[in-house]
Amino acid sequence: MRKIQISQLTVGMMKNIPLAQLLALSFTLAAPVSAADQDLHSKEYLVKADSYIKDHRLIEAVNTLSEATRPGASPHPQPAILMRLATLYYDLGLIPDAIAEGERAVALEPAVKWHKYDLGKFYFVDKQYAKAENQLTNLLQLDPGFTQGYSLLAELYYRLNHNDMAWLSLQRAYLLGHQGKYLRERLAPHSSKPAEDFSKFSKK
Repeated sequence: MRKIQISQLTVGMMKNIPLAQLLALSFTLAAPVSAADQDLHSKEYLVKADSYIKDHRLIEAVNTLSEATRPGASPHPQPAILMRLATLYYDLGLIPDAIAEGERAVALEPAVKWHKYDLGKFYFVDKQYAKAENQLTNLLQLDPGFTQGYSLLAELYYRLNHNDMAWLSLQRAYLLGHQGKYLRERLAPHSSKPAEDFSKFSKK
């Protein structure tokens, strides 16, 4: 965590998932709110930061959330604040800071799916592909119906030239409603287009 001055700112910017489990879809993608995140003190920081964000005052929003994470500011670290801060850092192109705060959030709430997805995205952008893959596959073990997890995993495998794995991940994303075709067009000439048999699995 750190306090940002404007002068410092640099703006930049499937494996092991059974098919039967995949077809038991979970379409509720919103991250659950833990009891800890109901802490009133933390809510005040989030509301204040949100007001800055609406006014496009991102530096003030970052500094507000950073203040909330300092020792003594709250009875305990708040994963919702940590991940909100992480996504702000990501939007500002401060990827190492995004990763640091995202890791703290995931360590505190490892079962929150959106935390894992966002941290996997941060790793992916930072080209830490092994860590990104680990977050995404763990996410998909928690929720085999998390469509964005498959689409990002497909992009990751494509970057690594694991084209058949990318193809399979992309097909699972399509099964769950993914609409994008850009990756499919890039990937098709390089993959043998392996197929999985989904027909024998039916939703009950």
